[in-house]
Amino acid sequence: MKTLVPLLFIMTELMGSARAQTPHDDHAGSPPSSVAFENRAVRVLRIVLPPHAKVPMHDVTPRLVIWMTNGHLKMTFPDGRTVEQTHHVGDTEWLDAQRHAGENTGDERIEIMAITFKERLGDWGPETRP
Repeated sequence: MKTLVPLLFIMTELMGSARAQTPHDDHAGSPPSSVAFENRAVRVLRIVLPPHAKVPMHDVTPRLVIWMTNGHLKMTFPDGRTVEQTHHVGDTEWLDAQRHAGENTGDERIEIMAITFKERLGDWGPETRP
């Protein structure tokens, strides 16, 4: 938790600077996002889903996700399986590359920061990532 607080502060500062953000279309069908920060190693995307917004099936790259708001999200996978998630401010999760559709099932907007890595940082598989 001690390392999460400074990271959340940095993410909040990046989010607050509209000048630092540019529109970004990661993949066709992806939710609208803006680039909050970028360097040779990482791209930080700010993703906002309005209440009850639906995002069509799309592919995502591996990423670290930090929840900036509380939220309820329903994810649907190509095989028809659905997963309903409830997250709180500061929740973090790693997403492997995957294809899914999403729906904000709550009455408030969802805002997340997604950190994607540009360079291969080793052979991190599901069983070996930090």
